[in-house]
Amino acid sequence: MFETLDSLVNTQPLRSNARTGLGRALSAVAEWTPRPNEQLLGGYERIYFHHIRKTAGTSLVFAFFGLSGLDPHKIERRLFWCAFTRAGGVRLVEGNPTLIHEGRYLFATSHFPGYVAQPPTEGTFQFTVLRDPVKRVVSLYRYLRSAESDNGFVFKAPDEERKWASGTFHQFLDRLPREDLLRQLYMFSPVGDVSETVDELGKLQLVMRTDAIADGVDALTEQTGLRLSVGHQRSTVVSEELTESELDHARVVLESEYEMLEQLPD
Repeated sequence: MFETLDSLVNTQPLRSNARTGLGRALSAVAEWTPRPNEQLLGGYERIYFHHIRKTAGTSLVFAFFGLSGLDPHKIERRLFWCAFTRAGGVRLVEGNPTLIHEGRYLFATSHFPGYVAQPPTEGTFQFTVLRDPVKRVVSLYRYLRSAESDNGFVFKAPDEERKWASGTFHQFLDRLPREDLLRQLYMFSPVGDVSETVDELGKLQLVMRTDAIADGVDALTEQTGLRLSVGHQRSTVVSEELTESELDHARVVLESEYEMLEQLPD
């Protein structure tokens, strides 16, 4: 429906405002209802996840959605139309800086940089997941090349992004905007600065690694008291092999992310 309308006029701003307004109204109403399942350890009132694409983040997000007792895909559909939902006593927010900043939720997440989303500092357990830079970008390339990668999900990659991956991996690296190529830096620094990113990551309560996700989930449970059942979501089916030349190209353009990872504590 919206595809047809958008061919005539851009409805995105109207839909975004409506999503925010409805979400604010529902979250305000929810403040008057009990919070039976929103009990966190450590004096925390809420959890915010800085979601960097292709770091196994969707699997974690769906694990939090599952705390509601509903199918996580149902929660995702609700959040697509309204940035806030409440189910099973759990309050959830997806991809809306206004509601994230207001803080009336148990769990919220977005792909927005932290300096845009700005979750409340007081009472918020903040975490992220980092991945080997080349593995992350290769995964992004394969994801965007796969026509089936978004099947079953309502939040989908835009057609413009899929065009980035329409050619070779060399072409993809050249086409990918710097903010997406070095997303693990730009998520925490508006200029992609290594030192600033390291400083901002040091302010988070937990920095997980994709290649040790089980250990990260254990640490998350220990610090918050929430027990999550983490599966595998949005797995990419395209698995074409890349040449050593293509991987070398990626290592060069991602050098600053490797520098950042080397500066982080073990």
